[in-house]
Amino acid sequence: MIRVDVMQTRTFFYLQIFFFCFLLLFSINGYGQKNLFAVPSNDSISRGENFFQPQLLITDDEINPGLVITHGLGHDFEIGVNIQQVLLQTDKSPVFTTDDKEVGENPLVLINIRKGFWIRPWYSIALGSQTGPAFGPEHSQSGIATFNYLNNRWSIPETQNKLILGMYYSNELYSGTGNNLGVMAGLEGVLIKERMTFQADFMSGNNLMSVINIGLGLNITKDWEFGAAAQLPVPGSSNPRGILFQLSYN
Repeated sequence: MIRVDVMQTRTFFYLQIFFFCFLLLFSINGYGQKNLFAVPSNDSISRGENFFQPQLLITDDEINPGLVITHGLGHDFEIGVNIQQVLLQTDKSPVFTTDDKEVGENPLVLINIRKGFWIRPWYSIALGSQTGPAFGPEHSQSGIATFNYLNNRWSIPETQNKLILGMYYSNELYSGTGNNLGVMAGLEGVLIKERMTFQADFMSGNNLMSVINIGLGLNITKDWEFGAAAQLPVPGSSNPRGILFQLSYN
């Protein structure tokens, strides 16, 4: 009976957080690029437009919300702010915590910059960076965190079918202990035209980013898409399994 009560309380807590993010998203008049769950899709934000996206990762003992706000500057150039790693515990008190053991698991406020180059109507490359302060409980866990990437995208014009391959560099304050250099890949394919897509992405290595996401994107309306994925650890990493939710405006 006690176990059931605990599970009901935890489930209600998860739903409250996600519902809050849902309302927050709809309160902003945003427009922006479509992303896969972890890997940028190289879609562009038009000049003067804004992209806003909350994301919520739920694991067995914590939830990890994230927020991206990006502004299009034109010529496939974008700049914005990311808020990440604001970890909320569901089985301990206090609920909000910074991690005094694991570097890379502390709140981040990052400036995101991206520049894309369309080589052909079906092929583009993009350079991006997310860099900013990490707020840890110890001096050794605070400083400047950074994640930088180069992506290649192949797509079928006028459809949502795309393949993404790239590489990344991150430091310990961003991705924790483990590898700093790695590869990333993403795939999106149409299952039901204008209604549903299959989406999957992958970040290599044995750091905090080393996960595989496999899920679906559902077009709620012409512009809004809801995404959900199972998050699995890359073999050799110690990352937890989880469920990932996000909302996107296209």
